Amino acid sequence: MAEHRYALVQAGVGVAGHGAWAVRPPHVALFAAVGFGLSLTRRWPLHWWDGVRIWLILLACSLASEAAQAFVPGRNGNWLDVRDDLIGAAIGIVVGMALRAVWARSSERRAGV
Repeated sequence: MAEHRYALVQAGVGVAGHGAWAVRPPHVALFAAVGFGLSLTRRWPLHWWDGVRIWLILLACSLASEAAQAFVPGRNGNWLDVRDDLIGAAIGIVVGMALRAVWARSSERRAGV
């Protein structure tokens, strides 16, 4: 049974949500953490294009990591990994920017601005 299930997953057939199109949590989590961290390191005030710049930087990193896998025996790049990386990056950037907006508003209230 396990061999049959593995063969279906490798063929891209969804088995209990674990098919080829399923989102891979490690990719999402890694890039969410990096996107979150980068969104917190930007200068004040943070504008929407800063989020886009961070996302484009992480797109380049994701593409580079997938391209580099071509040179590792037994590995190959996968467009679905890039998709998952970018989903995670977007989540991290949005959460980081929202958190910074909340911090900015609370500091303005404390300062009486």
